[in-house]
Amino acid sequence: MGRLFLGTLLSCNPPLASVQYTLRAFPDAVSHNPAAFFTACRHASPDVLKLLMRHNLSRSGSSCNSENKAECPYPWILSEHISLEGAKSLIELYPQGVLMPSTYLKGYCPLDYFLFSQDMIDQKELDVTTWNKFKMMLFASDCCCCPVVISPVHAFLDRIFSSSEFFVNIKVAQHALWLLHQLRWTDRWVFGKQGRDGSFPLQYLLRHPCVTEECMVAARELVKILVEANPSSSCQVINGRVALHLAIENGWPCHDLLLAAYPDALNLADPSTGLLPFQTAAEANESSDDILDLTYELLRASPTNARMKVST
Repeated sequence: MGRLFLGTLLSCNPPLASVQYTLRAFPDAVSHNPAAFFTACRHASPDVLKLLMRHNLSRSGSSCNSENKAECPYPWILSEHISLEGAKSLIELYPQGVLMPSTYLKGYCPLDYFLFSQDMIDQKELDVTTWNKFKMMLFASDCCCCPVVISPVHAFLDRIFSSSEFFVNIKVAQHALWLLHQLRWTDRWVFGKQGRDGSFPLQYLLRHPCVTEECMVAARELVKILVEANPSSSCQVINGRVALHLAIENGWPCHDLLLAAYPDALNLADPSTGLLPFQTAAEANESSDDILDLTYELLRASPTNARMKVST
């Protein structure tokens, strides 16, 4: 009875007060009722939509200002029945919801569902509304961690490292890389945003160990996109270190990409060890043909470095 009445009311673009009175009379009319939000998106104002969400959160014991490990309150946000304006209202009200898992989304949170789920991989193409919802989710996920500094690409990389799927499933990797390519073409400026520690996305990526052998091609493509989107990040210095130092230390297969963008890195000693790049590669704990090849290539690119002493 309450759901039917609320749905009929919402379809008439009611004033906010009318919806408030209805929710007092039928407090459970919104619970587990995405149809109410679908109707509100189509016929009611954004304020009504936010009222429905606040009511839903209060009934479930959630708070917009507290960390909540329960299920996402709007897992159906990608539905075509939710307009872009409606999605924006829901995300603005409760941004942490994009990182909360849901059985409705096969255990994924909305953002990870977009990145890793087979359903999204199978779509091949995205309409403008769905694409913009995805971008809003990226901003929201980073905003949850630090509302002062927003870097969507850092948020993208965070999700990749929070799940092993990118580095073990080639289809997932291809899908995520395609999304990153699209972000580069539509919003290249976000690749120039620095994170909370001052790092650009390239440095943020290379600080993580590259431990995969199954998806080395994907790992290299990931670096390639970040370098091409913001070449100057290759020469950014953080604590005296540039991207090449980080890549060699953490095993990323991309030294040629980084040197093409910043050749002078070859002659810069890592201040944390005093070693030049070829020396860092030579001292790697892992002994393999790849390490020997890397050491040789770095030394061949600047043979005079062999005569330089290591500073300690």
